Amino acid sequence: MKTSKSILAVAIALMMVSAPVFAKSNDGSKQQIDFPKNEVSVGYGFMSYMPILSVLESMSTMGVAALLGTNIDLTGVYSTGSISAEYMHHFGNHFALGGALSYESLSTTYLQEGSTEAMESRVSVISILPSVKFPWFHKPHVDMYSKIALGCSIMSDKGEEGGSSAMFAGQLSPICIDFGGNAFRGFVETGFGIQGIFAGGVRYRF
Repeated sequence: MKTSKSILAVAIALMMVSAPVFAKSNDGSKQQIDFPKNEVSVGYGFMSYMPILSVLESMSTMGVAALLGTNIDLTGVYSTGSISAEYMHHFGNHFALGGALSYESLSTTYLQEGSTEAMESRVSVISILPSVKFPWFHKPHVDMYSKIALGCSIMSDKGEEGGSSAMFAGQLSPICIDFGGNAFRGFVETGFGIQGIFAGGVRYRF
């Protein structure tokens, strides 16, 4: 009799402990494990589309110069890569909404025919990106998700002429993964856009 009561007491205790994690919905199915609703991330991305746009613009400039009888050669395009800070708030386990702020600096160098001194064009790019995130795989220490971000980039010319302009900016990252503990995690994102083809960083969830 005492043994039966002990087993019953242990069973009740286990049910009380596990209830917050695997609470059942009204139809009897188990919900997924809850995770923190807010997250702040800092990351670095390689190969955004800005260097590609810079090369295309340079080719246009060289074409116009050639028509005017001046030969200009593109000697280099340099980028700092995309440095980003991001905040997301999760509405349930499969949808999150937030935004990112990204920075990238570009330097393009030219050499005009008959000159030994290179010309340089320097541009800094700040991008403001409202973002949507779709988590689609959950495990205690690993999550996978897709992300879409659309916004604008403000480009500032650091040369003698100065000035600034704005253009559309976006990022599509279909396959992303974050991993680690409940609060601190690392992440890797693959896609195409202003934040790069390949990006990684650290994340704090709360």
